[in-house]
Amino acid sequence: MKSLDKIILGSLYVSNLDKGVEFLQRLQDRYQLDKKFFYSRILELTKIGLIEKNKDNNFILSTLGRETLTVVLVGGVFD
Repeated sequence: MKSLDKIILGSLYVSNLDKGVEFLQRLQDRYQLDKKFFYSRILELTKIGLIEKNKDNNFILSTLGRETLTVVLVGGVFD
């Protein structure tokens, strides 16, 4: 899997947790690239089955897309 794909999937995962910023806007803000740069790859990930569109026509991770990511939770005191 390309690193760009992992960036897109990770951003989509975070956007589903934090509804404050739309997922394409989050990518654009973080990487200072136009949304069009990411959109063609997002469509390809949709064809592969890693991303789906929900009933509101928003992108969401499919089960396969979610299984592709590794999520780590870190806690503790850092002093």
